[in-house]
Amino acid sequence: MRPPRPATARRRKGMSLEQVAQRARMAPQYLAYLETHTADPGFGSLVRLADAVGTTHVELQGGGADRPPGQGVALRNPVLRDLDEEECRALLSTHGVGRPGLNTPDGPAVFPSRWCRSV
Repeated sequence: MRPPRPATARRRKGMSLEQVAQRARMAPQYLAYLETHTADPGFGSLVRLADAVGTTHVELQGGGADRPPGQGVALRNPVLRDLDEEECRALLSTHGVGRPGLNTPDGPAVFPSRWCRSV
């Protein structure tokens, strides 16, 4: 079982439980509880805790954990173009896959990234 996210974020910053609790304006005992139990802290506590360890409340809760590596930002005006196999493999080798799609006799088909295998 992997450690809860608040503990992981705190350790990544090299901070003690007491340091983070003080920065988040919460009791060290409460932070220890959040790190060792499944808990649902209030939004204010979550935002203060995220700020104390230099992340966002979404990331602290695990938002985006299943995203592929890369920038994760869509282009403002995307343009679709056909790629040959060599160019496709070259582009895929540099970063994760978002949502691959292809044309089928029944129309476009788009698949979740978990359906892709590495190239």
